Amino acid sequence: MNINEKLEKIRIVAPGTKLRSAIDNMIKGHGGALIYITKSPDNNSLIQLGFKIDCDLTPEKLYELSKMDGAIVISNDVKRILFANVHLIPDPSIPSSETGMRHMAAERVAIQSEEMTICISETRSTVTIYCGTWKYKLNETPLLIEKVTQVLQTLNKYFETFQSYVEELSMLEIENRVVLFDVGRVFEKGIRALKIISDLEFNLAELGDEGKIAAIRVNELKEEIENTLQLLLMDYTSTTEPENPAALLEDLVKSISKDTATYLDVFDYLGYPSSQISVGEQIVSPRGYRLIMKIPRMPISIAKNVVKKFRKFNILLKASQKKLQEVEGIGEKRALGIVMEIKALKRKVSI
Repeated sequence: MNINEKLEKIRIVAPGTKLRSAIDNMIKGHGGALIYITKSPDNNSLIQLGFKIDCDLTPEKLYELSKMDGAIVISNDVKRILFANVHLIPDPSIPSSETGMRHMAAERVAIQSEEMTICISETRSTVTIYCGTWKYKLNETPLLIEKVTQVLQTLNKYFETFQSYVEELSMLEIENRVVLFDVGRVFEKGIRALKIISDLEFNLAELGDEGKIAAIRVNELKEEIENTLQLLLMDYTSTTEPENPAALLEDLVKSISKDTATYLDVFDYLGYPSSQISVGEQIVSPRGYRLIMKIPRMPISIAKNVVKKFRKFNILLKASQKKLQEVEGIGEKRALGIVMEIKALKRKVSI
């Protein structure tokens, strides 16, 4: 299962859903349950005995049915209760890390069917999700909210530092004083922030409606960081500019997002061998994508036309509005916008 599939499973039992309301009622009533979510209820060898229910799923109905022995089977879209008081019979030879009979059955059914099961512990008041070989134990909501709040504060600090590095890089670009180290530290800070966001996404998915405001903020930060890093990849890769910077960034994050990552990992990925002596002091120049894309509603295809026309960043910085309008797709407003952005950056440098 990939991350998105796992997040989708967690959202099924998030606060605000009917299923979560029923689960909360079970925990409050000190009850337990085993729930099997399947897309193939008919002719399913795992399902034995029980009663056919086939009714709309409501928290009240699911809670009352949980008082019966056996498992509850619900539809794959989590809209209907199909069976209750079911005896699930998975292959006993399937290895299980669980000790309790209910949890053991839930894990084995999930592995055998490659579908989702939910186990609510009567004695420990815990909720565990199983799907295939993946297992996830839900956190208590109050503790989860506290954790998300603390992590979000850390993330905001990372983002502030990231923005300051980006701003400094912009100044250095105008002065033609960028060395590879300046680019590397922007990537390093941005990738660490994306790693925090990746870990936080599970907690936000688990919070559901309780974490909507935090999720909006996290998505805003993620979009800003990813857009900036993608444009930096287009600006600073040593070979030809990447055709798919989003995919390239995803690979980059996966390859160097460990806590031990260094600038040298970034340099290697950008095409500057870290084995070279003083590689971080190597002078580099952007292609100009990040500058051009600051103009509102600027299509990347038009930005490519500008880069292709002027070829070098220092030539682009000296371009007149009239010269910019010679580029296909650049009209008077876009040309003026680029000129004004360059002037604004130069004013900041002169202060």
